[in-house]
Amino acid sequence: MPIIAENSAAYMGWKVKKTIEARNKLENYAYQTKQTYETEEVKKRMPEESVTKLEEEVKSVLSWLDDNQNAKSEEVEKREQEAQLIISPIMTDLYKEASKNPPPGAPVPGMTENMPDLSGMGGMPGGMPFKPPPMETDSGPTVEEVD
Repeated sequence: MPIIAENSAAYMGWKVKKTIEARNKLENYAYQTKQTYETEEVKKRMPEESVTKLEEEVKSVLSWLDDNQNAKSEEVEKREQEAQLIISPIMTDLYKEASKNPPPGAPVPGMTENMPDLSGMGGMPGGMPFKPPPMETDSGPTVEEVD
C-alpha cells in the first residue's frame, strides 16, 4: 500500500475534508440543540437556568466557529467535546423527565407530530388477492450430484 506524503495534494485534500466534516458536525450539533430548546414543549419542561446554559453554550460554539475559521480538525473536535460536556447532561435530564410523565396526547420522541391515525383502517378487504405459489421441493440437482 503506497504511503501518501504529507505535502502531497491528496493528503492536503484529505486534511481539508476532515476539517470541513468536523466543522459541519459541530455546527449541526449546535443548531440541533438550539432547535430542541426553542420548542415550547421543552421550554415548559426545562428549568430556565438549563435553557440559559444551553443558549449560552450554543452561542459560544457558533461564535467559536466564526472566530476560528482556520482551526484544524483536532481543534474543532476538542471544542465539540467541550460543548458535549455542557449540553449532554442537560439534554439527558430533559429526556428522562419527559419519559417519566409525558402530557396526554404527547407525540413519542422521534416520531413526526402530524402522523395520521391509521388504527381504524383494518386489514385488506377480502384478504390478500392471491395466494403465493407452493414451494417446489425438487427443483434441481443436489449438492452430491454436482460434486
